[in-house]
Amino acid sequence: VAVRQLCGASPRRRGTTQTLALWVAGHRPHGRMPQLMSSAVLAGEAEALVGAPATGAAQSWIISGSIVYLTGVQGDFEGEPCEVMDQHEETGQRRVRMLNPRFQGYGARVPEHCLQFGYSIFADVLAEDWLPDGVGVQQIQGERGRGLVATKGFAKGDVIFAEQPYLLAADDTNEMCRAFFMMRSRAPNDPAMKQALSAFEGLCTSNPPSSARQKCRAAAESAAQAAMGGEAAVAKNPDLWKQEVALLTNVLLRWEMNRFCLPLGASAETGVHALYRFLSRLNHDCVPTVTVSWEPSGNKRGGCSVVRALCDIAPEDVLCFNYGPSALLEWKIGKRR
Repeated sequence: VAVRQLCGASPRRRGTTQTLALWVAGHRPHGRMPQLMSSAVLAGEAEALVGAPATGAAQSWIISGSIVYLTGVQGDFEGEPCEVMDQHEETGQRRVRMLNPRFQGYGARVPEHCLQFGYSIFADVLAEDWLPDGVGVQQIQGERGRGLVATKGFAKGDVIFAEQPYLLAADDTNEMCRAFFMMRSRAPNDPAMKQALSAFEGLCTSNPPSSARQKCRAAAESAAQAAMGGEAAVAKNPDLWKQEVALLTNVLLRWEMNRFCLPLGASAETGVHALYRFLSRLNHDCVPTVTVSWEPSGNKRGGCSVVRALCDIAPEDVLCFNYGPSALLEWKIGKRR
């Protein structure tokens, strides 16, 4: 119920109206494409959306498996959540299926500029039990929790490892909550999703700043209220309310303390952030030993993050990088804190 209520919520509205060409998804094995049909059933017109010209080389996050929202379309379709299935070869438009049960399996062919990115879960990234060559995970001294260390030497400029994210989400706490609810609901019957949920729950949340905890709790209260169905439902079950708020506060703290910001794409108004199995364990240091850069590619997740040695690294050295802007390293200690 929580997944349906949260995933069925419209994030925001924008743009001009256009019409949709719909197909029937029906009851089919996951991944098989349904046949196109007249849009008269829901949209009233039998024509596809006309896509806008490409806007340069901006990173696109509208990829297969992404949860997106219709924007700039007619009437009841505005803000509807969808799952991206693939790209239509002839038109370049995205084929999506509607997630709200009221659409009974209908889908649409939509140009990318009418889709707003929400989140993506790539559980298959975690299928292989691997550890980057020359990298280990261990408890770091102090209050940093578990982090990454070198198990062999690296020269300055060497690529230490590259990693694809297992979760992408817009810079919106509601989207991270929706992603979490999706992992939690599917985990009992989906081993890959269970592994993704386990990887997420294993992220460190030790010693967060009080401001971060307050921010995450406020967002958790709002999300929990929406998931339970409003203030009246909360009043009827205050114990469940407290339980869900505590759960979502920890969810958002994991997100806040371990995410990486990726390049802004045309389909994401507020930026896109990513979680990784290993990269998210890199700790901050004002004397960093590595750099991290996003490198777009043709893989289905749009690219990967690459970790390079910023200096010569010896075995047992901690791998750490600067969480803040490059100018942070020149600030005085008081301003850094």
